[in-house]
Amino acid sequence: MEREIRRCKDQERRLVKLYQFGEVDDKWIKAQSGPIKLTRERHEAELERLRAQTVTLRELDGKEDQLRDFCLRVRSNLDTFDIEEQRMALQALQIKATVTETEVRVKGILGIADVQPDLATTARTSA
Repeated sequence: MEREIRRCKDQERRLVKLYQFGEVDDKWIKAQSGPIKLTRERHEAELERLRAQTVTLRELDGKEDQLRDFCLRVRSNLDTFDIEEQRMALQALQIKATVTETEVRVKGILGIADVQPDLATTARTSA
């Protein structure tokens, strides 16, 4: 993006030089410089977005261990949660489960897991 921005600025400088030397008129400069300016502004906005994204990624770097520790703590305490606390934990992690006779599909913000169910346990749970 920075290279593209420099390229646009170079084009704009060349246009100004042409104008200064009287090679082109105002109308031609306006027609040529408008698209270059728009392209430069788009590249600048994209560069700013990428820089912000980089900052966000740096902030998240190293958080994986903290998240893993948090998940382990929740996992170890999940059995002590009442039904409402379990529901809140599932909502917080945006977990949705689809259960069929042959498959359990779990989706959430921490990834996707396909699990082959223990049909005896599933039958007991649904009974």
